[in-house]
Amino acid sequence: MMPAGFAERLSLGLAAVGEAERPSSGLGRTRRAHDELADIVVNGALIRHAGDVLGLFSDVGAYSNDRRDLPRVQAEADDYGGRLAELAVRLGLDDAAEVEAAQPTDAAQALVRGLISEGRSLAADLDRHTNALTKERASLAQIERQRSERSGISDPHPLREKLEALAPVLKQLDKRIETQSAVQSEARKLKEAAARLDPAILDINALALVSLPGAETITRFRKEFDVVAEEIGRAEDRVNNSNEALVAIEARLRDLACGRPIPTAETIAAKRQQRDEDWRRLRETLFGGKDALTGEPLVDVISAFERKSSEADRLSDDAASDAERVASHAAETGRLADEHRRSGTAKEHLLALAAREQELTIAWGTVWAPAQLTPLPPAEMAAWVVAANALLERRERMALLCDQLAEIDAAVQGIEPALAALADEAGLPSRRT
Repeated sequence: MMPAGFAERLSLGLAAVGEAERPSSGLGRTRRAHDELADIVVNGALIRHAGDVLGLFSDVGAYSNDRRDLPRVQAEADDYGGRLAELAVRLGLDDAAEVEAAQPTDAAQALVRGLISEGRSLAADLDRHTNALTKERASLAQIERQRSERSGISDPHPLREKLEALAPVLKQLDKRIETQSAVQSEARKLKEAAARLDPAILDINALALVSLPGAETITRFRKEFDVVAEEIGRAEDRVNNSNEALVAIEARLRDLACGRPIPTAETIAAKRQQRDEDWRRLRETLFGGKDALTGEPLVDVISAFERKSSEADRLSDDAASDAERVASHAAETGRLADEHRRSGTAKEHLLALAAREQELTIAWGTVWAPAQLTPLPPAEMAAWVVAANALLERRERMALLCDQLAEIDAAVQGIEPALAALADEAGLPSRRT
């Protein structure tokens, strides 16, 4: 059995020993580090070449790749050497080195390429001319055969003279082809340009037969349209202003009439007239007239007479006490009536101007009726006439070309009998045969 307190004393003793050994342990490690540092020997030359060492170390990967590609490169070199040796044998040289030494310069290679291309072109020309020569020889053989069949021609000079006499007309055939092409092209362009106009020209030949409105006519219609348009604008302004004035007057009348009604003279007069009518019937009853009332109708008329008399008196009193408002209402009512008259007059004038514009539009369309066009406003039609006249001038120039074609055709038709006779005389087949 351990003595009492032994474990505690043992723990304290171990802790004390540990504390005593800790400084000495750290000092020992420091001494070992100094000894190791003293053993390190620095190579100054190696330090100076540190950059070269790192560069060589980085080239290790490239060197490894080159070693891996070395067999392929060697195979290509062997193939190249073999082809050089084959070329040397074919060229009669001793070895591949002479082949490399005898390679032509870039200038010589360019010259050879040019000569090869030129040779190919000459060969193609030669083939073409050879084929043409073959065809001409065949045609000559056929002509010789026909001449022998027709006993031949003793002297071609007279025939040549006759053909030369017809040459001026025959030369026009080339001009006819050119002229016909120009006519067809111009006709197509004219048709397209006429279709692009607004309004479009459907038949420029029909348009050339009618007289288009002149500049004076277009200017006159333009001025008339402008005058009517300005008057319509002013009339519309008057109508709009009148409508605005009516709205303003009606708004003021509503303001004046807000609250109790306006006791106008017309309203007072109407009430008094109703009262007087009831009084007339009561008076007829008092004096024993033929329309005398009795019973319930008499009671109703008496009540109505009293009510209407009271209302008329009240309206008269209100008119007297509210004279300014009544006068303003009467004035605004008068202005409202005047403005209604002015608005009606302005609207009538606007309708008349609209009718005038319609008549002018019909007259403007009638001017263009011969051309079978629905005209635009005068300003736009003025530019249209300029463009249309330019097209008509082009049509005239095309007509001159057509006349030239007709003259050439007539001249050729005139020499056709002579050409046929000359062909018969020369022993050639004619179109008539």
